[in-house]
Amino acid sequence: MGKFDNTSQAQVFTMLESLRIWRDHLPPELHLFDETKEIRRRHNRAVAELHIFYLMTIILTCFLGRRENSPLLKCASIVASSCISRLYEEILYHEGTPFLLPIHAWANLVASIPRTFSKDVQIPNQVSEKRISRMVLDKMGEKHPAVLLVQQRIDEIGHAGASAFSASDTPPDAPNSAPTPTTEMAQEILSLFPYPLSFCPTLELLEPYSSGTEQLDLFSDLLADIDNWDWPMEWSSILF
Repeated sequence: MGKFDNTSQAQVFTMLESLRIWRDHLPPELHLFDETKEIRRRHNRAVAELHIFYLMTIILTCFLGRRENSPLLKCASIVASSCISRLYEEILYHEGTPFLLPIHAWANLVASIPRTFSKDVQIPNQVSEKRISRMVLDKMGEKHPAVLLVQQRIDEIGHAGASAFSASDTPPDAPNSAPTPTTEMAQEILSLFPYPLSFCPTLELLEPYSSGTEQLDLFSDLLADIDNWDWPMEWSSILF
């Protein structure tokens, strides 16, 4: 995640495929949904945490090679961030937040980046997701005061926005536009999120690749818009 990250798009998709294979081989009791991918299994905080870190790893992987990769990866990180919010919402509902370890503060920081560096119109539940993150960190802060520093960092990033960061660190040989996503690439991204829309409405961002040509054209327009979003900084300056 350095300033001039040279990870190729093929390498990123290989890593994402490895993540998917790992998730697919989890025993049934460690999956969020049953075999139909529609019926939610009974809440288990440890299982929810496992999938939070799975989704967080998707976000971090999508950051790699970010200047050259398909905007589809930005879209995937946004969906992963929203799914993380839904899992933290469940943990809040079941009053499991006091049992979370401090590493969850960093997970919230990672999940906040796609929300911050994207247009509000593309994430209709963004306000709710920010509220959930704040509630989790506030509750964790009662036990781990240092966690509140993470919330302060998230607030600083959110207030500054992408415009506060210079894009001058772009390598001189960086391409002018990202590669156009293929149907195969989109299907690989879809396979990372075996969840119904009822679990996370933001999954709709990836739905157009499940049907006809007209929707594919609309999806291409959406991705072109996503490609213009400003993701300019060196992520390590925020996360580490």
